[in-house]
Amino acid sequence: MTQHKAQLGDDGRLPEEQIKKLIAARMAESKTLDEYRKYFEGKNLQITKKADGEKIAVPYGRTLILIIVGFMYKSGLIRYALAPGDTENEEYLETLTEAFAANDEALMNTELGQDQAAYGEAYELHYVDEDGEENFARVSPQEFIPVYSYEIKPRLVAGIRSYAVTVGDKKITEVDVYYSDRIEKYTLDAGLEKRDADQPHPYQSVPVAIYKNNADSLGDIEPIKGLIDAYDTLISTYVDDEQKFAEAVLLMYGKSIDDETMEKLDRLRVIDNLMEGEEAKYLTKDETQSTRNDLIELLKQEIHRHSFVPDMTDPSVLGQKSGEAFQYLFALFELMASVKEAYFAQGIADRIRLTTMGALNPNGAEKDHQAIKVEFARNLPKDSVMWAGIVKDLWGMLPASALVKLLPFVEDPEGLIEEIEAEEKKTIEGITAEEIKQAYRDRPDETV
Repeated sequence: MTQHKAQLGDDGRLPEEQIKKLIAARMAESKTLDEYRKYFEGKNLQITKKADGEKIAVPYGRTLILIIVGFMYKSGLIRYALAPGDTENEEYLETLTEAFAANDEALMNTELGQDQAAYGEAYELHYVDEDGEENFARVSPQEFIPVYSYEIKPRLVAGIRSYAVTVGDKKITEVDVYYSDRIEKYTLDAGLEKRDADQPHPYQSVPVAIYKNNADSLGDIEPIKGLIDAYDTLISTYVDDEQKFAEAVLLMYGKSIDDETMEKLDRLRVIDNLMEGEEAKYLTKDETQSTRNDLIELLKQEIHRHSFVPDMTDPSVLGQKSGEAFQYLFALFELMASVKEAYFAQGIADRIRLTTMGALNPNGAEKDHQAIKVEFARNLPKDSVMWAGIVKDLWGMLPASALVKLLPFVEDPEGLIEEIEAEEKKTIEGITAEEIKQAYRDRPDETV
């Protein structure tokens, strides 16, 4: 995805002509973004636009992206915490958590992860609603343009949302331009016309969190699009050939077809009166089933190899019995995921900062958003038996709080630790040293 740059005017705003140029540039780029969306929907343009033969678009792009999103952004895989012993910010974290829950933050992570993988970037727009509540929502990459400065380290100086609305029987384009202190709203026709008064906002920066996929904002489908096209073509050709086989030309060697043979062929689909030296044969391509299957399998392997996403139907994947073996198998996948995570974490940091400004600053409460730690996990198969054995062997040698967190089936480690401590306290509660001595003195005499 292209990084759009512009120079703000002396008034700290984008000139109207510059806004129109940026919208025109994104409209041109939108055709490419729409193509990526088609690949995710299983409507791959390179195969569906063909006029001849059976057109089968294999939804490989959708498969890969859903695996990535399920691996990294499934609900519960991203959590927020404080540094150990930080009691000062507990109320702050609770306020953020409430704001996140009100905005379905876990579900939004999934949607943003999907955009990140498909388009190369995802956008989350923050705003304060009419009730004064902090809100944030996903914005389609096809209708939002982040605008950066020309500095060596480009800064986000504006954001443009351009979208179509229907008024009566007419479609018009509305444009919202976001700056660090306000929102300017226009209607785009022959030119830009102000449609409302400027709206100030409390965020002190452009109120959008950007989730890049990598340094080049390259989507995961783009590098392997050619391989997916080749796979589609091969599958479609396969189906075409099967269909054509039913309509194949019948060649007769050493025999002419009389009316009786033709009638029997049409009715029973058989020829049973061939004499020695006579032969009937269909005109088809001389290609073995094995050769075609080998090519399909090769393309499939290449798609997964260059996307770094494991093939979940591969016997080498399905045959693994332990979570540890899966982790070795997923090593390349994890390398790719770690790059995504680094950029997604930047977006999450902006979410925390913007939510803090929107939810807390109106009340005069300033908080250090860097106090909130973001924890990422992966949706990998868990070898519960293996980890239970490790915890059992180490119990008493390491703190229980560290060991309990190793158990993959425990969703609330802190709660479990509290229960363990409560049980231990209950066992010895009320017993004094004197009572223990008396119980020792009163034990049965074991002398024979």
